[in-house]
Amino acid sequence: MEEIDWPKAPEGATHYLKDNAAYGWVACWYKYENNQWLAINDANRHKWLADNDQVDLFVPLLIPRPSPSWSGQGLPPVGVRCEAGIPHTSGPDGENRSIVWIDGRVIAYHDIKGRKYAWFADDDGGFYPPGVLEFRPIRTPEQIAKDEREAAVDAMLLLDPYLQNTQLGMMSRADFCRALYSDGYRKP
Repeated sequence: MEEIDWPKAPEGATHYLKDNAAYGWVACWYKYENNQWLAINDANRHKWLADNDQVDLFVPLLIPRPSPSWSGQGLPPVGVRCEAGIPHTSGPDGENRSIVWIDGRVIAYHDIKGRKYAWFADDDGGFYPPGVLEFRPIRTPEQIAKDEREAAVDAMLLLDPYLQNTQLGMMSRADFCRALYSDGYRKP
């Protein structure tokens, strides 16, 4: 099987189509832009041209550019989908600092005095210059459910007045269940 040399792909190429003599196709790089497929081949490396002839035949044969992978260690490579922790503050004096996690892609790096910083674009078209605090791999639905469960447990535990007032001990199980019920923590 022919290996695709992705580093040789023209800028913006997202797919590749191999030669197909039966249809008279030559190998081309493709991208989808403005509701049409655009192509460049080795004979025409200077301009993306619309290629919507036989689109129903060639689109299923397009080979997508592989997404870079990232283990979560260090900075993610350019092009990888991940979550970025964007600093967020609320309150009049900037108190209540937190991190808001946004899905998107690292689009470039910038070196400042020997330190590498990532530029990030979110899925809604937002653009974030270097300075994002953290990156993490996109979480699975199971990880999201686990985080939501832990946050709910933490919120319920705050209902225990012994914890709120830093008194030792906890209220009885019955009193704690009454506090949970009063605060709306029960199945409908």
